[in-house]
Amino acid sequence: MNNTLREDLYEYIDKLKAIYGEYLAQVIVYGACAKSSFYDKDTDIEILILVELDDNEIKEYQNVLTEATYEMFLDKSLYITPIVINVNYFMEWKDSHKFYRKINQEGIKLYEQDTIAIHKTLVDDSNREIKVAAYQCKVTDDIKENFETICKAVEHAKEEQVDLIVFPECSLTGYPSINIETSEDVDFETVEFCLNKLEKMAQQYNIYIIVGTVTKHRERIYNSAVLLTTDRKRYYYNKRCLWGKDKENFSIGEEAGIFAVNGIKIGVRIGCEVHFPEYFRELYREKTELNITLFYDQSDIDNKEEYNKTMSYMVTRAAENICYTLTSNILGPSQCAPTVLLDKSGNKLVELDRHSEGLLIYNIDNFQRNYEEEWRNSIADRINKG
Repeated sequence: MNNTLREDLYEYIDKLKAIYGEYLAQVIVYGACAKSSFYDKDTDIEILILVELDDNEIKEYQNVLTEATYEMFLDKSLYITPIVINVNYFMEWKDSHKFYRKINQEGIKLYEQDTIAIHKTLVDDSNREIKVAAYQCKVTDDIKENFETICKAVEHAKEEQVDLIVFPECSLTGYPSINIETSEDVDFETVEFCLNKLEKMAQQYNIYIIVGTVTKHRERIYNSAVLLTTDRKRYYYNKRCLWGKDKENFSIGEEAGIFAVNGIKIGVRIGCEVHFPEYFRELYREKTELNITLFYDQSDIDNKEEYNKTMSYMVTRAAENICYTLTSNILGPSQCAPTVLLDKSGNKLVELDRHSEGLLIYNIDNFQRNYEEEWRNSIADRINKG
């Protein structure tokens, strides 16, 4: 999907939120615009809007929806064709109805209610907290060996009563062009077996797990961060910033990378995406409270300068987005990115020793902004509104 179009559609989604409020469940783009990164201004933008309303209630909103859609045409020259249906009806028929099945399989979900509603209902609750962990570990070309390492870390996190544990980029499979020759060499049946086992652990231990791995979906291979929840659901964020060997090994992801964990709204990014503030500004607009970056960043020679530069990127992303920021990097010959937790102003709360295996653990118990953070937030909001 074209990135410029995606940005414009976020504005349309804001209008939909204003119209439907808490009844807006999902917004899915389908058709030609979802399939291609090329966008022609004359192309119809087909959007499915899922709401928690019955047919009669949906009709009551029709006029205001038409007005909002026409405004997007006047302001952005977008030919948006919206369809509004009940979310439960869609869920019932998404596997058997040909039209809905195609949308479910090929559409791009730009909005989902549960990642938004939790923030709205809990943002003023000063008693919220989340105990996070990030594991810094060696990664090999052996999936089963990596899986055993991950399981041991989850066991440790369980003993420490952690709510969420994060593992590095490609920590399950190893990294194509480094540990393994290409992404095509990954044993995806073993990957699925391991993810199923981790799903069960997440449920059994009541702990959320984010693991980096190579995944395959409809013949496309992705560099993924997989969130495994305590109720055995699975969510994906697929890396979008691809260059060099990554472009040869992976397809570009489309997901927003926004999830909810224990009432905390989190954003997920992978590797070199930290170099580009735009990826994190997307998270700021959605008011994430904890941003997580998975790294596989190492060098064959000691490169402390690169390590410090990556740390400076993380500090900047934390401060400019006024958001707790957690990273997890692999253990390599020379680590070029930290495993660290930063507060909303970019101050270090805890950092693992470079070149040492370990489990970073910290209890985040203050999501209220201080005076300086509120000031930065108000200025940032003003700039974003243009």
